[in-house]
Amino acid sequence: MSKMNEEGFTLADSLLSLAAIMAMTVFILPLLAAMTVQSHAAWNKEKGMRMLYEESEQQIYSREDFYSEKVINGQWADISWETKQEKAEVCLHMEKVHWCAKEQ
Repeated sequence: MSKMNEEGFTLADSLLSLAAIMAMTVFILPLLAAMTVQSHAAWNKEKGMRMLYEESEQQIYSREDFYSEKVINGQWADISWETKQEKAEVCLHMEKVHWCAKEQ
């Protein structure tokens, strides 16, 4: 009778484990990349809204039209405030992002 060697993993066991790890990596890496992109987009939106809030807080009572350009942390943005027919409109333009809010 032959005696089984039970001192370690066989080549088949090692290859099966490696294949399972590779399969998980193939599915997880694109998911992580997409989550990173979404996180950066959410951060940029939050930063833009904060800038918009700060500028509008300074200008809300004057009701005068203005245009402001800013560079914060290397990112360019401009904010415009216009009053048309007694209704205000404020817009924020950043790299690839544009938001406008109108008074109703």
